Amino acid sequence: MPLHATRASVFLACVLLNLSAQAGATPFHDAELGFSFQPPSGWKKRAVAGARVAYLAPEQIGGHTPNLNLVVTTSPTPITAQVIREGLAGIRAGIPDMRNYSEKQVRVAGATAYLLSYDGAARGQSLHAEQLVLVKANRVYTLTGGAPSSLGGRYSPIFQKVFRSVRFTK
Repeated sequence: MPLHATRASVFLACVLLNLSAQAGATPFHDAELGFSFQPPSGWKKRAVAGARVAYLAPEQIGGHTPNLNLVVTTSPTPITAQVIREGLAGIRAGIPDMRNYSEKQVRVAGATAYLLSYDGAARGQSLHAEQLVLVKANRVYTLTGGAPSSLGGRYSPIFQKVFRSVRFTK
């Protein structure tokens, strides 16, 4: 499955699944990858296929649970600017009815990163997503926050705070 399709699938799966979860809002730290971030307070940690980790908000809205998930992709070769451009184009192409797309290149934790924000459709519902796509060495770390579009403004500061907490420990 292409990299962009995996990201889009994980985002949509996390938004659409109503999962029971165990409590946890302690900092997420992956010792193997040397990567950490602070999930939102009160959100519950949950294993989701294809994601390194996922967190669910304590509330469900219109059958959807706002969520945050991390997908890490390792490339056998160095990740070039061209590969990044193709991956970002793939994200844009992989979300049905995408609108309100914005993209900004930034540096986070010493790595090249891209902040994405957009709305799209899934199962007839309008959903809002914000993504932090980080590139370090031969890995792409995609941290995605998703919520119903009508509440995107409410969740945006929560997602941005998580994105600012990202650290590399290796």
